[in-house]
This record gives sequence, structure tokens and C-alpha cells, in this order.
Amino acid sequence: MYLVALAVLAADLASKKILDKKLSLNKEVPIGKGTVCLKKVYNRGAAFGFLTGYPVLLSLLSSLAFGNVLVIFKRTMGNNSHIVHRLAAAFLLGGSMGNMLSRCHPGYVVDFLCIKFKKKAPIFNIADIFIALGTVLLFFKKNKTQNAGPIF
Repeated sequence: MYLVALAVLAADLASKKILDKKLSLNKEVPIGKGTVCLKKVYNRGAAFGFLTGYPVLLSLLSSLAFGNVLVIFKRTMGNNSHIVHRLAAAFLLGGSMGNMLSRCHPGYVVDFLCIKFKKKAPIFNIADIFIALGTVLLFFKKNKTQNAGPIF
């Protein structure tokens, strides 16, 4: 599972670096029929720009969240956790490391994937996808095994 986390991290950092160089800031590039697009933005906040303008609070909360992810990862690797839990923890670790490293340098997260829903279009990156996927896997597995006790 360490390799899964590293693969997520590598894919995230590589995609951010490549697309940061290739895309113009705030210019949409449609993919296919236009529901999905590429649009580079620099996110100095958390998800969807939350906490933009509060870098100290963002750093504190990000550090706490990352510490929590490390605990989850360590617990799932150290016992007989279900493969879904271990995979979810690896996705969370790789994704959170990618966004945290970006916040440290260059000081913002490069978001570039855009899905248009009416006039709203969330913009995110590879790390965000794996963080969301890891979270969904944890909750799905927990709800499926409701009587099985704690996840970790």
C-alpha cells in the first residue's frame, strides 16, 4: 500500500507540474463535448477555495488533517484491516501529501480539472480525486459492515 500512496503522490505532483506549464491561467480547454474541461487556477485555500486569506489557520488545520491521515494509514497497515480500508488509507495519504507539499511550495495548489454543472464548475486535481475516493471507500465499507465494529 505504500507504493499505492507513492503512485498517487507521483501522479498528482507530475500532473500539477505539467499542466501548470502547459495551461494558461483561468483559460478553459474543453475535453470532448465540453462538460469536462481543463482550467488552471491557483488555489491558496482548501477545497473550493475555503479558508483563502487565512494561511495560518489553513496550515494548522491541514497539519491536523494530515496527522490524522497518517494515524489512519499506520493503523490500517499495522493490523488485519480489510483491503478496502488499506486502499482507502493509501489514497488518502497520497492525495493529502500531494496537496500539502504544493501548499508548502509553491504556496498554492494547482487545480485544473473542471466539470461543468449548469453555471457552477468545481475545479480540482488528482489529489482531490483520490482524497474523495478514499473517503467514499471508507464510508462505503463501514456502512456495508455496520456491525463489524470500528474501521481501524
